[in-house]
Amino acid sequence: STQEIKEFYDREFHSYSPNKVEEMKSDLRYNLLKKLVNKVSNNILVVGCGSKKEMSISKKPMVGLDLSLAALKESKKAYPCHRYVNGDGCNLPFKDNSFDTIVCSEVIEHVLNPKRMILEFKRTLKNKGQLIITTPNWLSLYGLFKKAGEIVLGRQILSGNQPIDNWSTPKNLENILTPDFKIKKRYGIWY
Repeated sequence: STQEIKEFYDREFHSYSPNKVEEMKSDLRYNLLKKLVNKVSNNILVVGCGSKKEMSISKKPMVGLDLSLAALKESKKAYPCHRYVNGDGCNLPFKDNSFDTIVCSEVIEHVLNPKRMILEFKRTLKNKGQLIITTPNWLSLYGLFKKAGEIVLGRQILSGNQPIDNWSTPKNLENILTPDFKIKKRYGIWY
């Protein structure tokens, strides 16, 4: 349930310390997000803003949303110039047409209903708005090594022991997005 997921992130996830490889991968992702966000809008929502440096991607005031109060407090302490909202990305607490850009980075694979989240993004984005999503890709060396590990171990390997960790392929993600969004650009970062 959403409540159990919230409790997990409040209790455990933000005490997780990434290793040097994870930090390098994250920094590559943040640098790409900075480039994409700073090309455009003033009105930006970051969904899942509590994952370490998510709110570092722009100096412009942004709105950060996270399910976890602990994550919000951590992010607000590190990046106090932004506004923070406790909420669920599948039920965004914002009016229709509120944002020029929505950033959902390494979050969609951890929600119960990704399609519901996409519909909420569509509802709250302005006409001609931009949605930026990053998510792990099964069709990568990293994904293939993870899949091999799962076969050898006989169980799913979860990133940071998160309760939901549903990786995707570009085609699967495209299938979820294309009824509601036009895909303008794809990037490969690390995985």
